[in-house]
Amino acid sequence: MSSSNSGLPDGTEDFVGVKAKELEDLRSLFLSYFYKNDCELVMPSLIEFSEAIGGNANASLKIMPILLLMKI
Repeated sequence: MSSSNSGLPDGTEDFVGVKAKELEDLRSLFLSYFYKNDCELVMPSLIEFSEAIGGNANASLKIMPILLLMKI
């Protein structure tokens, strides 16, 4: 999916339909495995994700958490 019309930063994309279901099923499988092995879930902030992505997407993602906070 091209990000030219989606408003998403470069290098990112949405997953819909069958692909979204496949990814969610895989996510659920991993979470179940780790929970059974006494692991804890950690959800890093969006800023941590923006630092890891780099490239053209980095600048756009750094702005997004601020915009989300301002809307709340």
